[in-house]
Amino acid sequence: ASLEALAKTELAAASTYAAADNFFNGQGETVMRVDGPPFETATALVAATSADTVLWYKGENAADARGTVTAKIDDNTTVRYGVQANENGIVNLVRALAAMAVETYPAADSSSSGRFDGMADRQMSRLSEAHNNEAGSIEVIAIELTLGKTRMGTVSERLTTGDAQLRTMLEEIEGVSKEEVAMEMLALQTRLEASYRVTALVANLSLVNYL
Repeated sequence: ASLEALAKTELAAASTYAAADNFFNGQGETVMRVDGPPFETATALVAATSADTVLWYKGENAADARGTVTAKIDDNTTVRYGVQANENGIVNLVRALAAMAVETYPAADSSSSGRFDGMADRQMSRLSEAHNNEAGSIEVIAIELTLGKTRMGTVSERLTTGDAQLRTMLEEIEGVSKEEVAMEMLALQTRLEASYRVTALVANLSLVNYL
């Protein structure tokens, strides 16, 4: 009687989650399906293919999800901000939502309460904060993206400061007053004319004229 009760409640919830785990594959995992036909008596699983199974995820499947998309924001700085839907935290959320959504709990079914409790226990266990520090969790993804954003902001601030300094230098070079330039040019012209005059006089000198 106890086994029969478990089969209708907690084991039913476990079976639903097993199906979700097999269908919603995570990073590096293969979608699994029942080895059939005949499906009624099958007890083994085989790797699924696109020919016999709807594959839920067809995106990137890299071990380093963040490294799938990068942007060079400085000579020595690169920001990594790739995200994959099959990362641990996201795929566990998808599995939990699918498992809960596929179940029904009719009021006339005496096992509904036990099945709901079994499902709720697994939901809380799968989605608890105990998994926050695991690689690929939603919290870790958020932290890593925030770090990339912070790094980008720091580089942007540094580049803005450098741009302001360069603009100041350019203004100092280009912003000389016209009057000052004119005075310098006149002074240079005067010195050149004096130099030319002395050169001409020296060129016309002879020993008789000198004596």
